[in-house]
Amino acid sequence: MRSTELARLAGVSVRTLRHHHAVGVLPEPPRDPNGYRRYGVEHLVRTLRVTRLAELGVPLERMPALLDDAAPGATDAALAALDDELAAKVAQLERQRALVAELRTLGTAPDQPPALARWVALLPVVSPEQAAADRDVLVLLARMVGEEGQAEVARLYERMAAPALRDVVLDLTRRFDALDDGSTDGEVRALADDLAHHLAPLLAELVTGVPETTEAPWAEVLDALQRHHLRPRQQEALALTARRLEEAAATDDG
Repeated sequence: MRSTELARLAGVSVRTLRHHHAVGVLPEPPRDPNGYRRYGVEHLVRTLRVTRLAELGVPLERMPALLDDAAPGATDAALAALDDELAAKVAQLERQRALVAELRTLGTAPDQPPALARWVALLPVVSPEQAAADRDVLVLLARMVGEEGQAEVARLYERMAAPALRDVVLDLTRRFDALDDGSTDGEVRALADDLAHHLAPLLAELVTGVPETTEAPWAEVLDALQRHHLRPRQQEALALTARRLEEAAATDDG
């Protein structure tokens, strides 16, 4: 039989047969004078066995040990290894399902790091612009601190979402969101002073929790993100807050 007939009988494609030849699980048949492969029933049986192993999840590169004469105990060892791999995949799928369930419960976007998104979702949002900025900061912050650092940052967000600070955070968020070209220097300074006064411990922990890295120019990236999302007066308020925090840290060190 030719490859098209073998593929039809085995329920696979001709391309699959070629792939099986390439990886070595299906021996090459002899060719007739015009160059076409001529398959026998042994090739059909072999293809059906390969298909069965593939349905079990056996990688193609491991199939020869099961298809050919295996040493005593080799089959059970191969199946035990496969069972371990399948168990790991099931565990991974269960973790993914748990994350999906958590995101659905919180109502957060699936592209947000769950360890941080669950707490950020509890913080006040006063405008779509602020929500977009918070989203992008979250994505960058998760990358900056890595998997281990996210747990520490999550604790900071948890503290900011606590009832004791909620009113303060809401007031500061509203005032920050309201800053625009019509805001006065006094309003900018007052907000920066209040940010430094109320949130200095949290912001200080957040800054120290972000590791220094040479993998990417994070300072430039964050500056670019601010320019992208924030109005000039808001950028001024953050810059002034940073100076206030530096001054407070210098005073503490002194």
